[in-house]
Amino acid sequence: MTADGSRKLRALVTAPLLDERDAARGIYGHVRGRRALPPSPVSGGRRLTYGFLLPFHLFARVVTVPELRRAAGRLFLARALFVVLFTAVGMLAVGFTEDRPPAESSDIVVERGGIHLRGSEKDLKKAVKALRDENAREAAEGDRIEAAVGAVVADAVEREAATAPVIAPAVSWKKRLATLLAFLGAAEWIAIAFTRDFDDLVSHELSLDAGILPEGERPSPRLRFSPSWLWKKYKRKFRGILLFGIGALPLALAVAFGRFGWLSNTLFALWGFYWSAVFVAAKNAHAWADDGRASPPWFLRPFEPMPKQFVFAPVRGYLRLAHRVTKSVHGPCQAFERSPLPFVGLALFRLLLAPPFFYLIFRPIMPVAAGRILADNDAEARFFARETAMEPAALAEPLPAEFEEERFDGQLGGGVPVEFARGAKDA
Repeated sequence: MTADGSRKLRALVTAPLLDERDAARGIYGHVRGRRALPPSPVSGGRRLTYGFLLPFHLFARVVTVPELRRAAGRLFLARALFVVLFTAVGMLAVGFTEDRPPAESSDIVVERGGIHLRGSEKDLKKAVKALRDENAREAAEGDRIEAAVGAVVADAVEREAATAPVIAPAVSWKKRLATLLAFLGAAEWIAIAFTRDFDDLVSHELSLDAGILPEGERPSPRLRFSPSWLWKKYKRKFRGILLFGIGALPLALAVAFGRFGWLSNTLFALWGFYWSAVFVAAKNAHAWADDGRASPPWFLRPFEPMPKQFVFAPVRGYLRLAHRVTKSVHGPCQAFERSPLPFVGLALFRLLLAPPFFYLIFRPIMPVAAGRILADNDAEARFFARETAMEPAALAEPLPAEFEEERFDGQLGGGVPVEFARGAKDA
């Protein structure tokens, strides 16, 4: 290979790596220099990286802007303190119960190596007393040999109880780790349920800093818990299951008949990740701007109009069901299709928020990241903050709306309602 060809090959291989290096350096530059968010790139590969790194850019803005740092810092510290205390108390309580042997283990086992006892000291004393009473009864009835043997056994039990009355069952580290993660998850959920209004405040201020319209008026946060919020959240979980199931049904039939094998598992995973990316886009209310007039998603458009032949009646019924189930999310699906790569990158970043405390940090950031991608890729430029000579961007008019919309929380089918400009917000 010539020197010129070798140089071209090296440039072809290293160019994507250099792009990613420059993107990573940009995060450090935002922290040090307090720069504004970078514009959305045009090339395909960098658009996916841009979506993945966008929450880091926004986090850098939260760290460097004093107003955002104070609001987000207080919120995270309060939540983290509650999570740690709740988990510590729960683990201590569970530890006390785990140290007690179960009731069914309070017995005496006679093996070749001797007499082994399992149980509390109280249970062992009862066992010794029962043996003594039995020995006295047998001696009174003339069974002196059995009474003597029983006395020897009672003496051995009493001596063993005095030295090691309790043998506590060992608890595996896997069980302790599972218990710890369960308590951390429950504590984080409780913290979010009572303080979600403060997330909306941070998201509102961060949206203005990012140059996009906030989802509503500036909220007045307070500690509260709404049963209706919880009910709506679980309803959206159920709807997410339906959305996943409507496409998984043909794949499930293929698996039931033993077709495709590993391919069907791959398609299952891709189908689930597609909806995860759509729900990440739906975290921001701007994704619902075209709701009611958006076209069906890509997997239903090839079947319009529906086949009218009688032989296709089962297919037609399935397509009607699919249209009915997906009708409520046509807007987010269309928003995802306008910029799929950035939302795929953002969905990949969402997978990193599974460890404890990470989601608490990035929960108010994720809707803003989705809103920035929506604003960058909207042909009508409807979602950028409106700034005039008389009015700075910090006082930009919020997004107007005539009706209630809703957004997802980034999990499969999860979501909370949000009203845009009028009425109380419940996000």
